[in-house]
Amino acid sequence: MNDKHKFACYNKTPEYLGTILSHPTRNLSAFPATVEQIADNNLRMWYSDITNDVFTIARAEGNLKRGFKPMRFRLNDRFVAKASVPTLGNLPKEWMPTQPVHIMLPSGGFRLYFWAHCYKQGIVRYLAADSDDGVVYNVVNAHSPCLYHYCDRAGNPRLPGISGLAGLRSKVKRPACEQMSPPELVCNDATTVYRLPDQSFEVYSAAIISVRKDSPEYIPWDNCPGKRRLIRRWTSVDGLHFIPSGTVLAPDENDHPWIQFYYLSVRHRPDGTRDGIIGLYDVLAQRMDFERCVSQDGIHWHRERKIWLDRKPGEVCVYAVGTPFISDGDHELLFYTAFNYTHNAKYRIGKKLKGDIRCVRFLT
Repeated sequence: MNDKHKFACYNKTPEYLGTILSHPTRNLSAFPATVEQIADNNLRMWYSDITNDVFTIARAEGNLKRGFKPMRFRLNDRFVAKASVPTLGNLPKEWMPTQPVHIMLPSGGFRLYFWAHCYKQGIVRYLAADSDDGVVYNVVNAHSPCLYHYCDRAGNPRLPGISGLAGLRSKVKRPACEQMSPPELVCNDATTVYRLPDQSFEVYSAAIISVRKDSPEYIPWDNCPGKRRLIRRWTSVDGLHFIPSGTVLAPDENDHPWIQFYYLSVRHRPDGTRDGIIGLYDVLAQRMDFERCVSQDGIHWHRERKIWLDRKPGEVCVYAVGTPFISDGDHELLFYTAFNYTHNAKYRIGKKLKGDIRCVRFLT
């Protein structure tokens, strides 16, 4: 294999460390969230905390030896100046945050990106919240978001054939004071954000295109029938206003028609090259797996074109964090979320739907 196309953890044997973080009654998901190294050889893991249809964000600090201490964020619809526990302020009432991505800003402060949902208000949009101390974060763009979901109330056109959010959104009118979402800023969540060496920002997110009902790509039991997922990229100088740079990964004629790309998680190397994990979505089986890829520039990607890592017993879908391949001494770590149910939640292993955060280690 050409060295420039050598995939991360190439020819290295995985050591499965099992469940790192779990809850007896709630679903936890670190997809596509951030894992970052902090003081005293500890890690901070961001994740979504989900109970039925209610969700919020949380983070857990610790290490693999002593375990991780979880802390859920407190939410406030007003600006919060100071707090002793992780707090998200300036978030409008009833808006629920999920899929947190955490970035250190060039100024030394911090930014938290997340998708905000509020079904009855027609809200599905990607927001940013800034912090000086890494404890209190305040939303800076609730009504002028970084990105919009297809199902946000500001979106146009409406996409027929999508159950769930789209059906609810169609009942909610965009307020006159709110602009219509620019088409180039509309995507399908599963979003990862990275700060580049030149201090600019790079975003990858899923987008969808329509397919005909008589196409082999049309899978009626998907939650998004008649749509095909692919990966697009955006860039930004300030991390708030993004410019599209086009589609960077899409299934081609060598893929089965039921294969879609759900997300892209990226590790940036010092030389500017990138290691990636594609969320390989088998829409027919409603299962999610990993596929490795590499890139010299973040735009042109070389795929491995096969599933990487076998799902363990009880794992029906697996999703990588947004920051794969964390260095840990002589090892590299991949944190991921394992769900015991299919993407459409029609099939599960066990009595209830469950998501846990797990880890696999590779010797470098």
